[in-house]
Amino acid sequence: MDLKTYISDTQRRADLAAVVGTIPDYLYQIATHRRKASPRLAIDIEAATTRLGPERVSKESLRPDIWGDPAREAA
Repeated sequence: MDLKTYISDTQRRADLAAVVGTIPDYLYQIATHRRKASPRLAIDIEAATTRLGPERVSKESLRPDIWGDPAREAA
């Protein structure tokens, strides 16, 4: 799942921000490609979304420049 879809619910966005130690607006900026997640934040988001429910936002989807593009790897 991509981050924009994951945080489309504002309560879910606030919960994720609290868990990873940032603010909801910053997550929105990452989700809309206005900013890039740091490698550490990408790892933290992946871990938090794995713990918080069945849908996971992968670090690869957040930083394909570091870990590769998951869509291209699947093809």
